Amino acid sequence: MWKFHQKLKRLAGTLSSWSKGEFETFIQHTEENRAALHEFNDEYIRFLKLEDSILKQKTQLQWFREGDSNTKYFHSLIRGRRRRLFIRRILKDDGD
Repeated sequence: MWKFHQKLKRLAGTLSSWSKGEFETFIQHTEENRAALHEFNDEYIRFLKLEDSILKQKTQLQWFREGDSNTKYFHSLIRGRRRRLFIRRILKDDGD
């Protein structure tokens, strides 16, 4: 039993030093990956804003070309606006 206890003590020390080294590198890699993910996310958001800006410019150009004449484009804009501004129901102060 004594030999087993001694072997466990040595094993505990060895495992402790091994885990410190392994988990420190694991934590370091995790932090590096998290930083890279934040950078990619920021870049992705920047590209989304750029895409949004381009689409707005295209829409304005299309509106300029077609004007507000009786077109499918114009009617789709009006339908979207109506849907956005539609009041589905009115609530009283008490929530009814």
